[in-house]
Amino acid sequence: AVVSTQSTGDSDGEEEEKKDKQKKMGHLMRTAGVTKKARNKMKKLERARLILRKDAKKKRAPEGVFLAIHLLNDPQTFSERLYKQLSRLTDKFDIKLMVLQLIARVVGIHQLFLFNFYPYLQKYLNHSQVQCTKILAATA
Repeated sequence: AVVSTQSTGDSDGEEEEKKDKQKKMGHLMRTAGVTKKARNKMKKLERARLILRKDAKKKRAPEGVFLAIHLLNDPQTFSERLYKQLSRLTDKFDIKLMVLQLIARVVGIHQLFLFNFYPYLQKYLNHSQVQCTKILAATA
């Protein structure tokens, strides 16, 4: 069983972990048939193979709640349009906060940049603001 590598834009640390796991798997496969205690080595080999399969399944699985946000066709224009609507809104603060959180999630997931978004958030960060923690969570 040969383990294939696909670069999916992982960080360097994750790539190094993948390579280490592949090296370990290759070493286990080579030594399994050579040593006297082949039964134990084969068990270790099976366990390592199962671990690699579980890791692969976890990485293939969607990230959950934000699946629809991942599927946006043009997230930059979507977030810019939402920001324009937000700046024109005259509704309650709770509605503005929900739109703020949506824009922040889109910007965070797609790593976008909106010019006036963070200064707009800064406008609502006051010491007297009741929902200051939600606004701070949107900035992160």
